[in-house]
Amino acid sequence: MQRNTAKTRSTLGFVVPTCCILSCIPAFLAWRCSPPGPGTTGDSTFYELLTGLVIQALGLGTMLWPALSSKKLGRHPRMYAVVLAVASIIFMLASVPMYLWVSVGWGPAFSWLGAVAQTLVLLQLTDEFLR
Repeated sequence: MQRNTAKTRSTLGFVVPTCCILSCIPAFLAWRCSPPGPGTTGDSTFYELLTGLVIQALGLGTMLWPALSSKKLGRHPRMYAVVLAVASIIFMLASVPMYLWVSVGWGPAFSWLGAVAQTLVLLQLTDEFLR
């Protein structure tokens, strides 16, 4: 059983960051192809951004609440998970003002950064619980 756990941890440690890096390509293309001006609350993409943020927040809460109350989670993984979760929340909250006041492309870009941070939180927790 220990050997399968090590394989799983190793595989996840490679696949998750690789997918995050590869997701940079469509994120960059979306950012580059977006209109240069700020968005409005009348845009359909604004509501898509809000929908994604709600689901991201739900996922983050669902993942962190039980994990942080667990006795099995070590001190360093707990700290890393909290730091990444805070980064995720900051990016998620910043994505709406970025969309409305800076550029249509920056809102989803910040939301993507929040999603990447959330994915790394999940990797941190999964790695710790597979030990």
